[in-house]
Amino acid sequence: MPKFTGNDYLSVSQYEDALGALHGVIVILLFEFARDEKDIRETIIRNFLARTDMLAKSIFSLWNAGDHQDCWVLHRCLLDRLFHLHHLAATNEFEAFEAWSFWD
Repeated sequence: MPKFTGNDYLSVSQYEDALGALHGVIVILLFEFARDEKDIRETIIRNFLARTDMLAKSIFSLWNAGDHQDCWVLHRCLLDRLFHLHHLAATNEFEAFEAWSFWD
């Protein structure tokens, strides 16, 4: 197994560029979802994307502040959302998720 050193990481500006690119892609996707009225599935996906964008920005802000432990907490939240969305897509349970999550 290769051993990583401090020189194996990208520069801060490269991470900033990646975050900017991710934000740009998410904004495009959100505009596409907002183009016309969507069903529950697409609404949930849209909301997951919007939250992902905010979580990624928050991770970077905490990282710049040196709060690495909370970065890991938010990273785990992102992974949880990814796995949850994958499960919803695989089982097509978007309506059940919506009924459980968004009570009137």
